[in-house]
Amino acid sequence: MFGWLARRRAPVVLGGCNGCGKCCMHLTLVDRGRPIKQMEQFERLVAREPEYRFFRPMDARDEDGFIYFSCLLLGEDGRCTEYASRPSICREYPDPSMFRFGAQLPGGCGYYRAPERSFSDVLAEVQKEGNQAERPWWRRFTPQRLFARS
Repeated sequence: MFGWLARRRAPVVLGGCNGCGKCCMHLTLVDRGRPIKQMEQFERLVAREPEYRFFRPMDARDEDGFIYFSCLLLGEDGRCTEYASRPSICREYPDPSMFRFGAQLPGGCGYYRAPERSFSDVLAEVQKEGNQAERPWWRRFTPQRLFARS
């Protein structure tokens, strides 16, 4: 009955930034839900949201024709030179919606996408534990249990 809901849930991203800077060197920007393919799209995005002026288009595109960008605020040490006032896209990285477009986290990134586990798998695990815990079984569903690395 609620299968559509399970298929539509957003991916869960865990971990933390390790300061490698790879996410700033080679990224795809999205404007109104669509990755940027044309420079005109990028120019309209910058006009509407000036913080995007810190991104420079690269001479590379992905297999779908989306333009890759790099950040002008990235220092030689791989760290942001304007960390306190960095753009919102950087503050919110990695946004789980990026996976809808097939984006991947860069290799060596401190973040990782939690493997998806079905509710029935989690329920079976909890029921297998029996009544060893003092709490009722439905209260044992913690984010760590639901999104644990297998």
